[in-house]
Amino acid sequence: MLYQSFANNYLYPTFSDVDVERVIAREWIQWFNVITDKQKQLI
Repeated sequence: MLYQSFANNYLYPTFSDVDVERVIAREWIQWFNVITDKQKQLI
């Protein structure tokens, strides 16, 4: 359930128009940085 919630909230909206296998490492890192920045604002 936790993975499904994470995927629904973050993965699907971010890479909805791209095959996940084709997302390059730089794009993943940028995406993780955005999530990290949002989490820091909540604390």
